[in-house]
Amino acid sequence: MDFFGNSTTTTTTESPEPDQHRDYKFLIVPLVVVFVILVLSALVYLMARRKRRLDVLRHSLMVLYEFDSNEQEWESLNSYDNPNYTEINNTAV
Repeated sequence: MDFFGNSTTTTTTESPEPDQHRDYKFLIVPLVVVFVILVLSALVYLMARRKRRLDVLRHSLMVLYEFDSNEQEWESLNSYDNPNYTEINNTAV
């Protein structure tokens, strides 16, 4: 018996199932970003390691060279006379 004119009915509402295929993008995008960051970090590390190895090689090979200023090669390189183009006597061949 309803004294106030209110009638209540019970209805069952089911929530819609979320689409499972759309949830993968929330997993794939962060994994791809992390993978790209790891690959770039590995490349930077390998380049730095290669540079370090070349520096060590360069420093170990420096002791094999003799830098003597009395050698003929250095004297012949330093004896080159620069032409003076301001003189009138210069002729073109």
